[in-house]
Amino acid sequence: MQQFFNLGNVLIALSSGAILLATLLAYFLHHQLHLTITEQVIAHFVIIVAPGVIKVGYVMRLAAEHAFTFNS
Repeated sequence: MQQFFNLGNVLIALSSGAILLATLLAYFLHHQLHLTITEQVIAHFVIIVAPGVIKVGYVMRLAAEHAFTFNS
């Protein structure tokens, strides 16, 4: 269960970072970096998909916590 807890934490952290980076690229830095339309579409896609990954990581974390308390 410790592995699921750690994986949940990693998913939450990486997805949060991905959302932050994608938001910066899609809305604030696209002119300075001269992003192509494909790169902008990918950044917007990450903004849409990453919150779902955060939710999966959170559910994994909750399930691991429940297993810890249930087994104790």
